[in-house]
Amino acid sequence: MRSPIDTHVQMSTEEIAPGLRAWRCPSTKGCWIDGDAYRAWIKRSIDDPDVDTPEPDAVPVLPTLAPDTDTALLSPRTGRLLTKLVVHADLNFRIDYDTHSGGFWLDRGEFEAIVQRGLARSLHDIAAPTWQRQAQEQERSDARRQQLVEFFGEPNVWRAEQAAAWLKETDHQQALAAYIIELLDD
Repeated sequence: MRSPIDTHVQMSTEEIAPGLRAWRCPSTKGCWIDGDAYRAWIKRSIDDPDVDTPEPDAVPVLPTLAPDTDTALLSPRTGRLLTKLVVHADLNFRIDYDTHSGGFWLDRGEFEAIVQRGLARSLHDIAAPTWQRQAQEQERSDARRQQLVEFFGEPNVWRAEQAAAWLKETDHQQALAAYIIELLDD
């Protein structure tokens, strides 16, 4: 099987977690997790309590992740385009997913970062439309907040958030909001 990043390189299999084998690219250090192998690993870990699964602190995060790009990648399994998936708003990378085979391409360090977040058993959940919608909404919200921080400054954004939280807890939100606006007009 050839690497989707370095297409001239043949990948070899290795165990990336106890009981989970993946194809590793020797030049990029990325890995292809076959969808069937991943589902079987999940099933074994549910059916057999003795099957080890990585704990969040069992796999150290590599010092650097491979740079995330918008480059289109082809599945090493099916030859089809991979879909880029947002993992979590706090993780600054996307994983690549083959919608036809259920396989995943993870760049160097991404599986380890996913394990650190406790998401090793959640790759197929990450691929679900609901997860993607929520992750993308969180990214937009975080980006909007960052814009506001750059414009108003962190202390002012924090104060506005605290005021909004207080206002949401009251029984008279609209009346109090109208009163605050009236005070601003004075």
